[in-house]
This record gives sequence, structure tokens and C-alpha cells, in this order.
Amino acid sequence: MENKMEGKKFALSLFMIFVIGAMNSYTYFLRGEVFASMHTGNIIKACFDIANGKYATLYRYFIPIAAFILGIISHHFIRRTKHGTLICSLIIPVCYITGVLIPFGSLDFLAITVLAFGVGIQLQLVRRVNGVDLATTMCTGNIRSMSERIAKLIETKDKSYLLGILTYLSLVIVFALGVFLSALIIVNR
Repeated sequence: MENKMEGKKFALSLFMIFVIGAMNSYTYFLRGEVFASMHTGNIIKACFDIANGKYATLYRYFIPIAAFILGIISHHFIRRTKHGTLICSLIIPVCYITGVLIPFGSLDFLAITVLAFGVGIQLQLVRRVNGVDLATTMCTGNIRSMSERIAKLIETKDKSYLLGILTYLSLVIVFALGVFLSALIIVNR
């Protein structure tokens, strides 16, 4: 029974990271080159704007980051309620659908903000699958953790690290697939 539940959590995490990959292409190409989930990229872009004296655009990066933080904080309190996991599971698609339906143009930052709030909740929703800690909204930590397990496998020859390696590799590949397919559709529309 536990293996079946892990399989469902893994499938859900693959779906979630695919959506995030697609969402980042969507927000980058269609919503002003700001990311909904890759806030390291947003911080880098904000710093580039500061270096170039473009202070008026900084809100485009920092408001989504604040919304992401608020999503994580909200998850912390919502999950403690009677149906917290269900409520969070419903908030995420509502945020994503709402964010996509906000008209393009001057409201792009609002769309990204709503999406980033949902991403914050999503990041907290599924955090462990197949015995490994993971992120369903970004890849850097997953790549780091996969690399550590590869090193341990090489060092110890302990094949128990393989499931974690394959879990992380699957997440990274599916994220990249989401980014690629979304970008392909957007660029060739």
C-alpha cells in the first residue's frame, strides 16, 4: 500500500514540476521576462536593472518574490486546519488558472504575483517522495541532491542510492520538458 502511495506522490510531483516548467516559459516569453518560480533568476534580473539604473522596473521582480514567500507562509497555517492539504491542493490550480486569465499588458506583474503565490504553496505541498527530499518548483536543489547521491553511489557501490538518483533525474528532465514544450508552442505560435 505504501509503494502505491509513493507512486501516486511521484506521479503528482512529476506533473507539478512539468507545469512549473511550462509556467516559467509562459511568464518569461509572454509576461515580461519575469519568472513565476525561479526567484534566483528574478533577483539576478533585478540586480542587473539596478546596475543599469532601471529602478522603476524593480517591482516586477520583488512583488512576485513577496507573493512566493506569502504562499509558503500561508501553506504553513492552512495545512494545520482540518482539511489543510485539500485546501492547498485546490488553491494551487485556482491561482494558476486566475494568473493565466489576467489580461496581458499592464497587469502582467499581477498575473505573475498570483502565479508565484500558488508556486509558494506548491513548493510546500509535496516535499518527500521515494525517500528523498525534493522540490517541485525548481531544479537547482534537485540537481545538487542527485549529484550527492551519485557521489555516494560511486564511493560506496550501494545501489540503494539509485532510486533517489532516478527520482531527481526524472524531476529535472520533466521540468526541462515542460519548459521546452511551452517555449516551443509560444515561439512558434
